[in-house]
Amino acid sequence: SSGINAEYGEPKFNEIKQNILQKLEDRERADPLTIFFLTPPSLIIPVYQFSTQLSEKFAAFSKGSSIMVDANHPLALTESTRGVVVSNFTSLPWSEAQVYMQFCDNDNAPFPNTVFIFVAEKSLACDPKRPDRAVEEVIVGRWRGEVEVETIEALAARISAVAVCIT
Repeated sequence: SSGINAEYGEPKFNEIKQNILQKLEDRERADPLTIFFLTPPSLIIPVYQFSTQLSEKFAAFSKGSSIMVDANHPLALTESTRGVVVSNFTSLPWSEAQVYMQFCDNDNAPFPNTVFIFVAEKSLACDPKRPDRAVEEVIVGRWRGEVEVETIEALAARISAVAVCIT
């Protein structure tokens, strides 16, 4: 974890770690854990590597599997899926992006006890003190005009319980 700490910062690493530990300890709750990384294009590879490690470790602890989803590999969950990395989330068409409204619903998630990690590029710097706002801006900006803004904002809230700005 020291490499992760050095690259992403101790406070953010601790926040992610705490959220994952809470999820692992609380087996009664059926809500998924969602993490959303916004990263500049120059750091996309290390962010994917980090996301994949998180997903695989969570899945292994839960005795499940981890999958990668992108525009060329659509979501295909099974009962054993416990980790999902959605690469370049904003490249998905709305018809695919909107399914995460259901999968990341805290009250009625069809695949509980699963970590969903979303990654999207953001060329301009985002405020690390307000990563949730940056995630919402990127997501709303992507589908504005295709879908009502309130619907897009609802999606943003569900898929970014832990929002992270990589700078």
